[in-house]
Amino acid sequence: MVIAAVGAYPTLSSSSLRQPLAAATGAALLALAIGAIGRWGTLIQVSLMLPLGAYAAYLVERGDVDSRAPLVGAALLVAGELGYASLEPPTTRRAAVRSAALVTLAAVGAVARVPGGLGRLAFGIIPLGTGNDFAKAVGVGEDPEAALDVLLHANVIDVDLGTLDGRPFFNVSAGGFVADVSATLTEELKDATGKLAFVIGGARALLGREPFTTAFCVRGQTPVPPLDLQMFAVCNARLIGGGYPIAPDALIDDGVLDVFMVKRTPTLEFVALLQKIAAGGHTDDERILHFRTRELDLTFDREVHVNVDGEVLEARQCTYHVLHRAARFLCGTNPHAAQRPRRLVV
Repeated sequence: MVIAAVGAYPTLSSSSLRQPLAAATGAALLALAIGAIGRWGTLIQVSLMLPLGAYAAYLVERGDVDSRAPLVGAALLVAGELGYASLEPPTTRRAAVRSAALVTLAAVGAVARVPGGLGRLAFGIIPLGTGNDFAKAVGVGEDPEAALDVLLHANVIDVDLGTLDGRPFFNVSAGGFVADVSATLTEELKDATGKLAFVIGGARALLGREPFTTAFCVRGQTPVPPLDLQMFAVCNARLIGGGYPIAPDALIDDGVLDVFMVKRTPTLEFVALLQKIAAGGHTDDERILHFRTRELDLTFDREVHVNVDGEVLEARQCTYHVLHRAARFLCGTNPHAAQRPRRLVV
């Protein structure tokens, strides 16, 4: 049914390509039937890719490939990965799903760089990661099967997009201790221990922690004297590290970033403060500077690890900006947002 629907839309919408597109859709359905009967993964792969290729041809004919081309390319690769693995053992299927997810994320990154590209799409999240923090922010949760049920209800909200030096993020960008934890996490550790990996990574980072000096300026305000920090977090959403409420009152659609700066403290005091942060009771602590802003410039006295939605960079300067309601996401009934979910209109 999906193959027929994907192939039928460009077939019925295009006069010049109607016959070849109809042939491609028919060939896809035939390949799927033969592949399913004979349990031939390659034929299933072809059956999934043919109608997507037809849709790509349709976009080229219309001249409408500016923002959709990366997603069509990703869909072709994802279909290939999942189709080939559909008849394989569970370990192969899991690897294919992970590969497909990485391809999709790469496509989202490409679309994010096209002016207005994100505004034309509605994204859905399948929580296959370790933390799944942003999936919780949009009300999808962390169970993949339950998330599919939520997405099929087709409710959407418009979500802010944070940027670090032009690099997009939806959840949190953090520097210092938090990013040091991320830098210690390997895929092998996360696969072996799940959420416990964050605890193990935290212990490793704590042993080697080094405070750093930060000069920062909120756009339009007088620069603040430099501070010695343990860590900072620039938050579009509330949760980090698999559910810790680093910004317990943040909304993903309010047009501002919640900024938390943890001042330098002795090790034992810092550990106690981390426990307070984990419980979400830190927003009025005098050892933490908290404010909201649309734009922020940071300068460090040395190279500092900075985490951008899980990707770890090293930086001496950071410029943050927020794009208000720049992307649309499928969501649950109770997202961390000021908007009420509405039905997706295609």
